[in-house]
Amino acid sequence: MKNLIRTLCTSLALFIILLPALGQGVKFGNNKATVNAGSLLELESTNKGFLQTRINLISTTSWTPLLGTGVTGMQVFNTNTNITSSNTSYPILTGGAGIYYWDGSGWVGVTPVSAITDKFWSLSGNSSTNPGSNALGAATDGNYLGTKDAQNLVIGTAGVKRVLIDQKGNAFGGGSTSAAGVNNFSWGYNNTFGATNPRFSLAFGNGNTINNSTSVGVFAIGTNHQVEGLSSGSGAAGFGAKIYNSTYSYSFGNPATFTSGTPNGYSIYNSAGSVILGTNNKVYGNATGNNLIFGTGNTINGYDGCVLLGGTNVTAASGGNMVLYTGGSSNSVSGSAFGNDLTGVFTGGYRFFTGIGSTAVNTTSNTAGQVLIYNPSRTSSTAAASSTLMGVGVDTSLSSGTAGYTGDMHSTLQVGGSFALPIRSVSTNTTVTGNDFTIICTAAVTITLPSVTQCAGRIYQIAAENSSGTVTVNNAGGGTVMKNGSSSATATVGLSSNQCYQFQSDGTLWHVLLR
Repeated sequence: MKNLIRTLCTSLALFIILLPALGQGVKFGNNKATVNAGSLLELESTNKGFLQTRINLISTTSWTPLLGTGVTGMQVFNTNTNITSSNTSYPILTGGAGIYYWDGSGWVGVTPVSAITDKFWSLSGNSSTNPGSNALGAATDGNYLGTKDAQNLVIGTAGVKRVLIDQKGNAFGGGSTSAAGVNNFSWGYNNTFGATNPRFSLAFGNGNTINNSTSVGVFAIGTNHQVEGLSSGSGAAGFGAKIYNSTYSYSFGNPATFTSGTPNGYSIYNSAGSVILGTNNKVYGNATGNNLIFGTGNTINGYDGCVLLGGTNVTAASGGNMVLYTGGSSNSVSGSAFGNDLTGVFTGGYRFFTGIGSTAVNTTSNTAGQVLIYNPSRTSSTAAASSTLMGVGVDTSLSSGTAGYTGDMHSTLQVGGSFALPIRSVSTNTTVTGNDFTIICTAAVTITLPSVTQCAGRIYQIAAENSSGTVTVNNAGGGTVMKNGSSSATATVGLSSNQCYQFQSDGTLWHVLLR
C-alpha cells in the first residue's frame, strides 16, 4: 500500500511539473478542471483567501532576511511595524506593516486607496482640508496647492500655459497671442466681456461690461460700468459710468449718463484722454479730448483741453478753458475762470475772475490776461485798458451810474477798497523778514533789514515809539548802503523817539523815502 501511495504522489508531482510544458496552468481550489488559459497559477474559492508570505523586513532598502539576492518583482507582506528607511524614494507605509514589492533597489509599499485620497486634490473637490494659520509669505502649515521645491506653479488649459506663479510670489496670466477675446481678467460678480471680445482688459466689481474687439488694455472697476468702442488704449469706469470710443479716458465717482440720443447713455463719449471725478458730469462730442472735470453736474461738449474744477452745473463753451468754482449753478464759460456764480460767454485768453457771493458778475468784455477780483455785491464789470490788469474789490466812486467798474482800469493793480499789511512790535534787536512790513520799536534796539541786493523794490516801515535812546537801522551783511536824504550813504540810520521812516531797496541802496 505504501508503494502505491508513493507511486501516486510521484506521478502527481511529475504531472504538475510537466503541465506548464504542455501549455496549461495549475489551479487550486474549486473547479480544478477549468483553468484560465492565461494563468500559470490560479486560485478559486468562495470561502478561502490567498495568504501572502509574511516576512519581518528590517529596512525598505535591505533584501534581508530573504535568502539569496534581490530579484525584481518579489512581493511579501511585512509584519515589522518598526521597519526603517534610509532613502526617501522608499518610504514606509503608515504603521510600517503591509504589502511591499522589490523594484530592484528597494521595497515599495503598496498604499491603500483610502490613504491616498487625502493626499491629492480631487477633480470633484476635497473635504476636511486644513489651510493652516501662517500668514502669506510664511512657511505652509496646512494643505495647499503648489510646489515644495524652488519651482514655479503652472496652470494651463487646452495644453497651454495660462497662469504662472513664480517662486517669488509673482503672478502672471494670459498667453502669447493678441487675438480678440484673450488675456482678459474678471473678478467679482456678473462681469461680462462682450460678444466682440476685447483683449488684455480687466473687470473688477459687479455688473461691468467691456466690449468691442479692439478694446485693448481697458479696465472697469466698481458697479455697473460699461466701456466699449475703444480703438485701443485704456478706459476706466467709476460707479455707474459708461465710456464709449474714448481712449485713455477715466471716470470716477457717480458720473451722469445720457438717457437718449447721442451719446446714447455714456458719461464720456468720443473724448480721448478725458478724466471725470465727481457726480453727474459729462464729456462728449466729436473732437472732444484731453478734458478734466471735478465737481457736480458739469458738461464739456465738443471742446478740447478744458478743465472744470469744483464747479456745479458748469458748461464749457469753447476750447482751452480752465474753470475753478466753489459753487453756483447753470453757468456757461470759456477762457479761464476762478470763483463763484459767474455767467457770460468769454471769448478766449487766459483771464481769471473770482467772486464770493451769489450775485453774478458779467465779464463779457474783459481783455485776455486780466485778473479781476470783485466784491460779491457787484453786478457788472468791464475792463479793457490793458492785458495785464488786476482789479481788487470795488468802489462805487469808480463807476459811472452803475454799481461796479464800468470804465477802464488805469493801473496794473487797482484796489477799490481797504487792504491790510503785516505789523508787529519789538523790544529787542530784530532781523526783519519777508513776512514783515511795519515794525514798531518800543525800546532803543537795532533793526537789521534784509540784504539790499536780494530784495529790490521791497518796502518796510520802521517806527520808533521808545521813550528814550535811538533806534538803529542797518543792512544784513553790513556795508555803507543806507541813504537818508544825502549825497553819501552811511552804514546805519538812526531814529529818535516818535519818528517813523519808510525804507525801499533799489537793489543797491536802502533809501529813506518818508521821515
